[in-house]
Amino acid sequence: MVTQVKEIIYILDRTALGAIAPYPLYYPCSGNDHLDAIRLFSPDVKTFYFVDIHYFGARDPADKVRPILEGLPEYELQGVDLHEGQPPSAEFERVIDERTGKSYRRIEPFTRSERYVHRPSDQEIVIHRRRGDGERSLKLVKDLGIFYYRGDSSEGSAARWLTVNTKKHKLRRRFPIDEVLDRIVDNGLIVTDGSSCEYGEYLEFKRLSSFRAEEVSEAIQEANSFTDCRGFSYRCIGYAGHRSGPTLIWQVKRPSPP
Repeated sequence: MVTQVKEIIYILDRTALGAIAPYPLYYPCSGNDHLDAIRLFSPDVKTFYFVDIHYFGARDPADKVRPILEGLPEYELQGVDLHEGQPPSAEFERVIDERTGKSYRRIEPFTRSERYVHRPSDQEIVIHRRRGDGERSLKLVKDLGIFYYRGDSSEGSAARWLTVNTKKHKLRRRFPIDEVLDRIVDNGLIVTDGSSCEYGEYLEFKRLSSFRAEEVSEAIQEANSFTDCRGFSYRCIGYAGHRSGPTLIWQVKRPSPP
């Protein structure tokens, strides 16, 4: 199924969303990249988490920013909730880890939640915009329907979500993608342009980054299905716009229990 919204073409068979509709979409290092994810997956998906350490600084406090979907007539804002107390704006501070003695950047987490009604369907959706670390914030989500990740150079985050050293993985070292796979439900989706995939078994996510926006069909056809070392299987089922390359939609099949 091809959907065109304001000259942005998405390709997705929406029947793929049936089993995962009750579960949230999670997008770390999201910046201002919200609309593609919301337009493509709502109102089937009703809960969205956009997480970035740069949200709600002094110039854009959480109680003053404009609603994400302001100006889109198909969505009607119902209310805004601010979580975790003060401050609605914050800046980075250097903190010393008492265990290691090393310093790191820390920022006080804060969440702004916006509740909307999607008028054509009369469905309510909730959009959480969270200032915080993407890895730590993932703990807020127990079961995950969609992991959405693109356009990230990793300059603002230490997490390289799609990079796995298979040798170290066999030694039971955990990587950010492990946290995602622990939570993603069967037939859940990973939507990515292959950002921060530097080497390892997930290079198929990035291999097609050279395709141009007008070469969508070719990119999908050349996306090879594969299985990772944990037994999770990946199959390309669609396209979610263009960022650093084509943003492809991969359906994830969990390994069968022993």
